[in-house]
Amino acid sequence: MDNKKVEWLTRTAMLLAVTIVFQNLRVVVGVGPHSQFIIGSLVNAALLVSVGMLNLYAGLLISIVAPVVAFFQGQLPLPVLIPIVALGNAAIVAVYDLLKKKNQLAAVIAGAFAKFVFFVVAIQMSLQLFNVKIPAKIVATFSWPQLVTALIGGAVAVVVLKALKSALKSQSFGQ
Repeated sequence: MDNKKVEWLTRTAMLLAVTIVFQNLRVVVGVGPHSQFIIGSLVNAALLVSVGMLNLYAGLLISIVAPVVAFFQGQLPLPVLIPIVALGNAAIVAVYDLLKKKNQLAAVIAGAFAKFVFFVVAIQMSLQLFNVKIPAKIVATFSWPQLVTALIGGAVAVVVLKALKSALKSQSFGQ
């Protein structure tokens, strides 16, 4: 395996680990409405940082693995939510990747709206088409809080990406 592939794999694994640590912050911040805003924002930031520092594939990989891990850790209550969360994460990642070079702020906002709209539509479709019984409390978490956490996470990601890129320019990592 060449050095570029090893570097990509290592950085992707590190960002996945950070994402999973963020998901586990419920132990520290507790469970409640506030935890969704803290943890959701940090997870969204990690997703966008993975795209900004690496590429779309890293972001998509983390988008898929994170909800699977969350389910097995008991943080995602229903298995039917795994693909919904994975695809919602993929929506923010893909839209951000598509627009980031043209306008980073627009990329964050459009990605946040894509994730929000996807979640609202996907949850409603699951309820109606598949007759899935999702508790109202869970349905509510997939509404406007998703937009808020995606926007906050995007703002955090912009700051982190700027700092990381500055640090990488001033250092000679791996050389």
